[in-house]
Amino acid sequence: MTYQTLYRKYRSSDFNELVGQDHIIKTLSNAIEYERLSHAYIFSGPRGTGKTSTARILAKMVNKTQDEMAGCDICNKITAGVCIDVIEIDAASHTGVDHMRQLTEQVQFLPIEAKYKVFIIDEVHMLSTGAFNALLKTLEEPPANILFILATTELHKIPATIQSRAQTLHFRLLENDQITQHLRHVSSQENIQVSDAVLAKIVQSSNGGMRDALSLLDQLISVSTGSEITMDDISLVLGTLTDDVIVEFLALCFSGSSDAVHQLCDFINQGINVFQFYDDVLSYLNHRFLVSRNNDFDVSDTVVSDWMLWFCEELARLKSVPLVDIAAQVSLNSKLLSAKDIVIARPEDRVASSKSLDPTPKVANVTPKVENVTPKVADVTSANPSIESHANTNEPQIVKSADEPILKVEPPKHAKVDRSSQLSDKAEVVSMIIAKVNQEFKVLAPVLEGASFLEKGDRLCLVLEQSYQFFEKKLSEPKFQSWFLAQYNQLANTALTEWFVTSDINDVYKFSVEKNDGISENNNKGGYVKSNTINQIVEMFDAHVIH
Repeated sequence: MTYQTLYRKYRSSDFNELVGQDHIIKTLSNAIEYERLSHAYIFSGPRGTGKTSTARILAKMVNKTQDEMAGCDICNKITAGVCIDVIEIDAASHTGVDHMRQLTEQVQFLPIEAKYKVFIIDEVHMLSTGAFNALLKTLEEPPANILFILATTELHKIPATIQSRAQTLHFRLLENDQITQHLRHVSSQENIQVSDAVLAKIVQSSNGGMRDALSLLDQLISVSTGSEITMDDISLVLGTLTDDVIVEFLALCFSGSSDAVHQLCDFINQGINVFQFYDDVLSYLNHRFLVSRNNDFDVSDTVVSDWMLWFCEELARLKSVPLVDIAAQVSLNSKLLSAKDIVIARPEDRVASSKSLDPTPKVANVTPKVENVTPKVADVTSANPSIESHANTNEPQIVKSADEPILKVEPPKHAKVDRSSQLSDKAEVVSMIIAKVNQEFKVLAPVLEGASFLEKGDRLCLVLEQSYQFFEKKLSEPKFQSWFLAQYNQLANTALTEWFVTSDINDVYKFSVEKNDGISENNNKGGYVKSNTINQIVEMFDAHVIH
């Protein structure tokens, strides 16, 4: 006799053996007991939850000749699949109209050896539209001794006209305890020793499906060398890692160590699937952190929660990436760098970049680090009071000391001030106003989200990303101007009175020059120059032009 797989060998033969689905058992038992059985049922639910088994049990229940199904000849034939009045059809291979026409012809004949003729159509959602239409009339008004059971994993693909003519019963995923208890029963019957850790791993991989759990147990029995299944066996079959390895990997991630990337690379080289590995990591964190509420790591709950969210997003992102292994390593390395708060482009780097663009010629013996020179300037000033009068002038001064070389020092007035907090406050103010614009002037909100806001004297300048004649006209209307300036002045604690809208940043400086006819070229410090590139650089780095 050939070997019979576990999920077939231990298939439920009556409602007492059916694992879970108590609501299904109660519904069908009451329908049979009170003779309110419908002529058609739709069994809908995930794979491996007992739809086909329940359909066969229902066929036995309506056709049994005695209370105990074990001694019923019809029930034994149905179990063996040889009952002529119980017809199982695979809709995946019988999708056409002709197959349904043959079925409707068989419906006209009375059952031969049973009380009911039962048609079990598995994967019914695979039928074509024409096949559903051919089945429609028969399903609506079948003969008295006909019972239709339609099983599907995708209920939404069944036409509403079919669903309205049948009772739909929804099968649920099995609970972990239910699967674990059944696996223990099967293992004891097969004389196989399985530890709780192995059972937990099998249940986790089954995702609520009993058939998947039994199939995996069957495979593990074949892999194991003796009568005991170990964690090494399940790691070999599933390509997963033990919890100790996962804990070690997570500890490296939480500490921001680059060794986590090297360890991930080693896992990939060993043939570990990235999706399976990240899924195991998430399952472990979910069980330890959310279910058990036990944080064993030397980091805060916020860090663990942030990494859990990152693993979830990474799993979804990697599904659309061609080079999954490489993308996973690059993304993990980037996450570790951000976890260390490594900033690539700092504000002081921007200041240095703006100074490097200064077109003025360099003076010899100029010290690049101003902070090292400042104490020396103070010493020279205190030693020579005459120099103090030049301390607040706009031009750099050449000072001498008996002990120091000649230095050119830029005075404190032109020293670069860190305005990151101010810029952050202004950006927050603009965001708050745009949120209000989205309510009051909804059509203008998308344009303002991509625009830049600049303060020039008592004027607020709005620089659009692109040239929109319609929106520029709307933004320049007095009603919107007064409303926006009022909101901005109130939140930013300013007193701006003018409003200027443009799509070219150079217009901001041109407008400033035209509004101030008395400005000379020497007094135009950091102002408009006849170079679009330099104007953009000045605004980008918050710099000024030295003439």
